[in-house]
Amino acid sequence: MEGNGGLKKFNNRGSIFVNSMYY
Repeated sequence: MEGNGGLKKFNNRGSIFVNSMYY
C-alpha cells in the first residue's frame, strides 16, 4: 500500500479516489 506516496501524487486530483482505496 502506498498511503504516503499515493496521497502525495493524488493530492487534489484523486483525493477522494485514494481515500476510498487506501482507507
